[in-house]
Amino acid sequence: MTTNKSKFIAAVAAIVVAGMAAGASAWEFRGIELDQGGNDLISPTLNRMIDTNAPYFLDVSENFNRSGNLVGSEVDGWQVGFVPPAANLPNGPLSPGYDALHGQWMSSHANEYMTSTANGGSVRRATGDGVSVTCLPWVVEEGLGDFYSIEMTANVAEGESVQLGYFGDINEFGAAQGLAGELGQLVLGIERGSGTESEELTWTVSWDIEGNRQQFSATYSDNVPVGEEIKLQLGWLDDNANGNDLFDAWLETSNGNTRLAEGNMATDIDVFGIGFEFSGTGSYGTGFAAAVPEPATGGLLMFGMIGLVGATRRRG
Repeated sequence: MTTNKSKFIAAVAAIVVAGMAAGASAWEFRGIELDQGGNDLISPTLNRMIDTNAPYFLDVSENFNRSGNLVGSEVDGWQVGFVPPAANLPNGPLSPGYDALHGQWMSSHANEYMTSTANGGSVRRATGDGVSVTCLPWVVEEGLGDFYSIEMTANVAEGESVQLGYFGDINEFGAAQGLAGELGQLVLGIERGSGTESEELTWTVSWDIEGNRQQFSATYSDNVPVGEEIKLQLGWLDDNANGNDLFDAWLETSNGNTRLAEGNMATDIDVFGIGFEFSGTGSYGTGFAAAVPEPATGGLLMFGMIGLVGATRRRG
């Protein structure tokens, strides 16, 4: 190793140490240690808001690998509690009661979304009658953080749609219109065509501005065979200070990972939950996850030096 390179690495290490000494907050989110020993997520599928390989950290993750009613059940992966299930909770680990509520599914219809061990764990609608949504309580208060990302792996059936979204307050907006109404504060939807167009996917990113629906929509450029699982990814930058939140939407298929759209929402949204909506019984989901921001600069340098890779899972 050359002398100059040695000096450079020593200088970087000094910066990291100084950053760590300046405060442990770089390694915490809402007073909880960010790295829980395997919930770091460097895969690019959840880091699109700033196009970097710096890690996000899983807060909740789900494989639906059980049989029964989704409502009232808990996610089978990570349940950290970075984003609390209710407002005005103190920093640090969630207190009894709230820790059980975090990672527990709710729905507008109690028996509509059912889990199964099929396909390695999956969730689908039971009847497909009417509009039905399901979500996890996940309340993002002002000042809590900036970047957030959610994703869902799903099989979209012919003529049906799957929507992934950040939810508003269901007590204020209701669920009659599903994610197409004000309840859907920021939503990524994928619809599969039917008949001769069954391999075509149409995507839509939409959000609400005081009851007015804003959206971008287009047809995905590559054909996606019926039966293929895809991954919906939706990033959100909470910029309450300026009232101009940002979004970043991606779709991953066997053809690769494609940015569908990104932009300024010209508003700031209020998030009370995260979840999804299926339009029919043919579609199903096999995975769901939500992650929070990477640590501050000093931490990023350390992660770059030691070359962390991938995310592993543990049972909640």
